[in-house]
Amino acid sequence: MKIIKSEDVIIEDLLYHIENEVFVIPTETVYGLAANIYNEDALKNIFALKGRPNDNPLIVHISSLEMLKSLIEGEISKEYEKLIEKFWPGSLSLLFKAKKNISRIVTGGLDTIVIRMPKNQCILEIIEKINKPLAAPSANLSGSPSPSSVQHVIDDFGDRINLYIDGGDCEVGLESTVFSILNNSPAVLRPGGVTVEQIRNVINRDITLNYNVDEEKILNKIKSNDKTKLQLEVSKNNGVMSPGQKYKHYSPKNKFILFVSKNVDITDHIKKYIDGKLKIGIMKHNNTMIRSDELKNVIIFDLGSTKKEISANIFKGLRSLDKKCDLFFTCSIDKQDEGSAIMDRLQKAASEIYILE
Repeated sequence: MKIIKSEDVIIEDLLYHIENEVFVIPTETVYGLAANIYNEDALKNIFALKGRPNDNPLIVHISSLEMLKSLIEGEISKEYEKLIEKFWPGSLSLLFKAKKNISRIVTGGLDTIVIRMPKNQCILEIIEKINKPLAAPSANLSGSPSPSSVQHVIDDFGDRINLYIDGGDCEVGLESTVFSILNNSPAVLRPGGVTVEQIRNVINRDITLNYNVDEEKILNKIKSNDKTKLQLEVSKNNGVMSPGQKYKHYSPKNKFILFVSKNVDITDHIKKYIDGKLKIGIMKHNNTMIRSDELKNVIIFDLGSTKKEISANIFKGLRSLDKKCDLFFTCSIDKQDEGSAIMDRLQKAASEIYILE
């Protein structure tokens, strides 16, 4: 098992791993399990390592518009051209019709392909050097929190992977936004590092949010005095066009409870679980109202005060408290800007969701 700092990478010395194996890459979003898209054995090994369902598509990473055109059918739409100019390289993935020679292992058996140009310079140089795109889903076991540091990946895979490229902590900390305008229907298939508002400002069109049921809809089903536990509800999509649409995601091993509230002190709700036996934790952010002096034995992980900080720290918090606690909590935030992606991850990660009023 090799762990190499991204600034120390000499691509020529690693070509065998890069061309023929699954290897770990840093990106600005989260760490990825990368494989040459033209090596089907390596692609299959991504699914085997992760325990990933075969119909869950892989995002393909490219280094140039010429490479993009080699993968897709038809012309690039004017809306996509605007988004590419604004957000590439960066954390926006776009859905295209795939050329027929693209392996259906990559596309999850569909005729579409999800593509982005990453911002990380080391990965761009690797793709340019081998002149082949890399398929690279998040480098975690399927269903568990995504990795925002190389240590997170090592914790999941250890020596089952031969090459780790260590680029430090990820800048964004959440997966890329997946956006589609196929069939002239603008839709965010997965919220992420580029916000719905940013996309709307570029293309000046209404956008459908085609991912998990909005938390506000769940609230509408609950009477103000109802203490019923809510399990995560999943949208009724006919097919999985994008990662993050269908299967269990981001879930810690131990129990994680999400309180959906607006300006509600959660201290008394947490105290109900304190029995001297369970190790309790809280992922705290600017919307978390607690009386800290009454929760002295509770482990607190500070996610930060801004949405960008919370985005960058959310998977660190889930993984850290999952190691230290039997049970941990957090509160919702509003869904403006990065809040939509944050709430998507929290709702999917949660074992239970409580509505507090």
